[in-house]
Amino acid sequence: MFLKITKSKGYQYVRIVRSYWKDSKSRQEVVLNLGRLDILKQRYARGEISKEEYQGMRADLTDQ
Repeated sequence: MFLKITKSKGYQYVRIVRSYWKDSKSRQEVVLNLGRLDILKQRYARGEISKEEYQGMRADLTDQ
């Protein structure tokens, strides 16, 4: 599983995605939509998610 940023209508969305094989083809399935990236930043600023959670998500996203 990995985090993936997708863009739609001017916003960036963060998703947890699972990769798997089916019929000899690589597939991806969205496991969980975490929401808009700007809102995740706001949640961190308000203390709703921990520093470790935010930094982990951010590190995963910048590695792409």
